[in-house]
Amino acid sequence: MIKKDVYDRLKSKAVSYWNKIKLCIYFTKIKEIFGTCHFDIAIKKLNKLLNKYDYILRVLQKWIRKKIIPDFKRLNIFMRD
Repeated sequence: MIKKDVYDRLKSKAVSYWNKIKLCIYFTKIKEIFGTCHFDIAIKKLNKLLNKYDYILRVLQKWIRKKIIPDFKRLNIFMRD
């Protein structure tokens, strides 16, 4: 679901080149959180990402705030299985 929002922004001509780069970087960091096999490492990566929350583009902030944080444990277990 998050991929569609990111992809739409990457295709948009209204988004600057540098914001597209930032979007790719932070989207990759989010994917890395769910790519880990250990829940503790995923929590550390999430906390590291949250420390940079103000620098993340709004589209990803919305996903972090509304979907990832409330359902983090369930999402992590789902990705591991």
